[in-house]
Amino acid sequence: MRNEMTAFKAILRENLPFICDKLLLLGLPIEYLIYDSLTSFYAHYFSTDVVLRLWDLIVFNISNKDKIAKKRAVWYFMAPAYWILREREAEILGASTVEAVINIYKDGGAITYDPDWIVNDIRDLIKDIFVTGS
Repeated sequence: MRNEMTAFKAILRENLPFICDKLLLLGLPIEYLIYDSLTSFYAHYFSTDVVLRLWDLIVFNISNKDKIAKKRAVWYFMAPAYWILREREAEILGASTVEAVINIYKDGGAITYDPDWIVNDIRDLIKDIFVTGS
């Protein structure tokens, strides 16, 4: 997972540089935010519908014999963290303390978008950013 986290941070730096700068300014490593959401499998961030759909996509891709599909499963695991940061960017940039950023990132109660839209948007992220690198 170390290689994926390195790639994740590079993707974040390229696509959300202001968030990276803000976290650096506050002295908050991105890993501190991301590992909790990964280990809870976003259960604190998304509705059950979204979590189960993501889980289905991960299981489907990881059980595939194709190596690219297996790699895609890892990105389905990591892309929601990017999605949360992107959706919370304005709030994070307005935060003045580490605790405020952590609370903004962890506040899943405000993520009440349509589950179909979230999953489709995460699919697009994977296709556009994580897989093709654009």
